[in-house]
Amino acid sequence: MTPLLSLIVFSLMSSPQEALPTGIVAHWALDEGSGERTQDIVSGTEGRLRGAKWTPCGKGYALKFGTEDSGLDCGTVPAVDLTGPLTVEAWVYPERVPSSETGIAGKSFESYALTAYGDGRFYWYVGSGGNKCSAAIPVRKWTHLAGLFDGTSLK
Repeated sequence: MTPLLSLIVFSLMSSPQEALPTGIVAHWALDEGSGERTQDIVSGTEGRLRGAKWTPCGKGYALKFGTEDSGLDCGTVPAVDLTGPLTVEAWVYPERVPSSETGIAGKSFESYALTAYGDGRFYWYVGSGGNKCSAAIPVRKWTHLAGLFDGTSLK
C-alpha cells in the first residue's frame, strides 16, 4: 500500500498576530529520527507514534504514515484547549489522495483540525466542520499548510 502522507513539523500558535517565541503553545519538531516517541519543545509533552515510521528528510527527519490508521498521539496538552484566535501549521507530503477524511494536525475533529479528504482537498475547520475552508491536495509535493482562525473567520 502506498503511504498516505509524511509530516515534517507540526506547530500551534494561539494567535497569528503574536511573535513566534511568545505565541507558540505547542511545537513538535519531529527531529528525533528514531524511537516510538517525539517531544513538544514548548511544554515537553510526549507524543507517541502509532504506526508511523521515521524517514530521512533533507538534513533531518519526517514521519511517514503508512495507513489511514497510523498517527501521532500527543495526549492531552492543556495549552491547546484554545477557543479564540489560533494558527495550526504542518508540512505534508501526500503520496496519494486518501479514501476518506484523514486528520493531519489539530485538537480533534470536533474542535479544530487540518484534514485531507477523499475529494482531493485539504480542509481547515473549527467546530465540527461548520466553519471551514479548503485547498486542493498536490500529490507527491511538499506543501506547507497553515490554518488561521481570527476568532470569526478562517483562512
